[in-house]
Amino acid sequence: MRRILLIITLITMLTSTALAGEVQVTGSGSTEQNAIHQAMREAIEREAGTFIDARTLVENHMLISNEIYTNSSGYIQNYEVIRSWQENGLYNVEIKANVQTEKLKTALMSKLQKRMLIERNMNDPRIGIICLDESGIEYSEVSSEIAAGLRQQGFTRVVRGKASGLDYLVECRLRMEQIGDDTIATLAVNMRGMNTGEIIYSDSFTSGGGREFTTLDRSWAIKSVALRAAQGLSRAALTQAAQVEQHVKIIASQETISRFGRGISAFSSKLKEIRGVRGVFMRSMNSESMEVDVNFDGTTPELAEELERAGITIIEFNSEYIRI
Repeated sequence: MRRILLIITLITMLTSTALAGEVQVTGSGSTEQNAIHQAMREAIEREAGTFIDARTLVENHMLISNEIYTNSSGYIQNYEVIRSWQENGLYNVEIKANVQTEKLKTALMSKLQKRMLIERNMNDPRIGIICLDESGIEYSEVSSEIAAGLRQQGFTRVVRGKASGLDYLVECRLRMEQIGDDTIATLAVNMRGMNTGEIIYSDSFTSGGGREFTTLDRSWAIKSVALRAAQGLSRAALTQAAQVEQHVKIIASQETISRFGRGISAFSSKLKEIRGVRGVFMRSMNSESMEVDVNFDGTTPELAEELERAGITIIEFNSEYIRI
């Protein structure tokens, strides 16, 4: 399938170049240490440019920049300050750095693969997050931590609340307890497709213990449990994106169905003839339209392409449904 070829192409692109040598760069900052860190990031960005093509760098600039900014020191094996000076109130340094290219390459490849799955296989979904406590009061701290965790995994369209146009909604319920000297935070999470109503992920996470119940410890417990939830949600969403066979809802107007001459049976038969379709199942029907579930060996965008090749007009689609 095309998704496999895309990943193979990316792996080939990232592994087809030689190991890195030394990189000589400059950096500036409010202190000498800040200038050195800036120079390190410059060295890593320059080295990344030797094994990732310009188009990929531009399209994934934020994802790559965040990885480099967060973990810059971890990709520098050693460095030497060649010279340093002050100018216009800033510290400046020139360094010679040895970048651990293989380590950098592995990290960026993993993130770019995830981003590819999200963009190509899930049509870059819009995800909303709602987190409430037992009284129904919103916990923005949890929503923010989960949103940050999802973005770190490559999901870029993440919003707080139940906004319009969502593909998925993450719903969380937080419970805080004080048991003796232990602070316990429990977070129940589920994620459902807004277009199908199906729950694609559900779990609960617990964190805390061993500290007194203070504001700092409360924040620590919330941050810890939210991070674990974000990791679980990301794995579930990426696993669904990586599935070879996808379950797609097709919404067909009665006008579209009537074009095939013999009603529902003829329409279902037409869908079964589409390359990659493994099964067609009736979901619901009314006077205006019919909904069917299709098991397809590929992604929703790929199914949309196959339908168009078969002469079926696509009105709209997203990661889980196609309207024709």
